[in-house]
Amino acid sequence: MLWDGIEEFVAVVEAGTFSQGARNLGLSTSMVSRQIGALEERLGVQLLKRSTRQMNLTEAGEVYYRRCSELVGGMKEANAGLTQGQNDPGGVIRITGAGNFVKQQIVPLVVKFMQQYPRVSIEIDFSPGNVDLIQSNFDLAIRYGGLKDSSLIARKLVKRVLRICGSPDYLRQQGIPQTPADLKNHNCLIGNTLHWRLQFSDGPRDIPVQGNWKCNSGTALIEAAIQGLGLVYLPEYYVNPKLESGQLQSVLNDYAAQDRGTWLVYPNRQFLPTRVELLITFLLDHFRDRPQL
Repeated sequence: MLWDGIEEFVAVVEAGTFSQGARNLGLSTSMVSRQIGALEERLGVQLLKRSTRQMNLTEAGEVYYRRCSELVGGMKEANAGLTQGQNDPGGVIRITGAGNFVKQQIVPLVVKFMQQYPRVSIEIDFSPGNVDLIQSNFDLAIRYGGLKDSSLIARKLVKRVLRICGSPDYLRQQGIPQTPADLKNHNCLIGNTLHWRLQFSDGPRDIPVQGNWKCNSGTALIEAAIQGLGLVYLPEYYVNPKLESGQLQSVLNDYAAQDRGTWLVYPNRQFLPTRVELLITFLLDHFRDRPQL
């Protein structure tokens, strides 16, 4: 309502006639005339002097045109900038996530995304723990396992298969566990939990474990296992290179469990910035053909 007639008024003044102004807007002359007439009625001021042969601005019309032409020009620039932003987005995307999955899987993809959209800047925070995305002004988070109910939106990226592994020397000395019950006789290297979830015929169960090494770094757990300190329980993307090299050997493979996945989490906003929407789609598309890691 506030803008009704203003664009038509500016177009007519700049074109010099109602008919040409209407053509420039793709409207009928009668429609443009009605819109400007309604504008004058709302303002209580005559803006244009009309005759059968010519059209002139009134004194009030001249002042109003100068102000409105700036507004209409600014609106056109804003619309053009928005359209450009849809096709060539720019700005900062802030991401939070910890662990090797983010470093090994997400970071290379984000680099490819930036090569595709060079006006985008990326900030990644690898601090452990679930930060408050909104309070800390993050656009995206990579999180693992079960998620608490919240106002955030969560999209599953990939399922994670977990493996129990030990070095060949450790397994020769301590023996290869044949059932999950045997884990109580082994030094289990502890990460973020004192229970290892394993898959049984009747469903998953959490098996209590204990050991003399505890840390929240998958890389450190892997190193301790390679040195023969004990058994480690980590996703395949951590251990596969060490299994292939022979530095580690997996055990209890029949009980290998899929945890509750790796998630892409972001605030529940009505309008996400285009750059963030594009990155979300980019990541989801990549992992769509890779159901588990």
